[in-house]
Amino acid sequence: MAALKPPLLAFSDPLYENPSGQDIEIRITGENLAGVHNIPMEILFNPQLLKFIRGEQGGVPAENFRAEVDEKRGILRVELDLAEGATSGVLARVMMQGVKPGISYLVYRAPMPKR
Repeated sequence: MAALKPPLLAFSDPLYENPSGQDIEIRITGENLAGVHNIPMEILFNPQLLKFIRGEQGGVPAENFRAEVDEKRGILRVELDLAEGATSGVLARVMMQGVKPGISYLVYRAPMPKR
């Protein structure tokens, strides 16, 4: 039996140039999700440049989806409980709004998908 490849998480774009007052859609994608049941993520962003608007489940089948934000610290927490048979695709769509012009990096902090 072949070993399962480790899950791979990514942003649709690693860098966002945000015009002030405009919404930005960030897609979080996943690959090699076979056998993964739970994906907790912490995503760091610059709260001086971006404001969280909402988070919603992507196209990957999930039984549960949660998104919460710590606006002051710039931490977005997203957690998905994947449905049986999920393999790859868009896990979540996150809407942010530019607070002021600038370039904001997004950084994962220790995502640990659980099989």
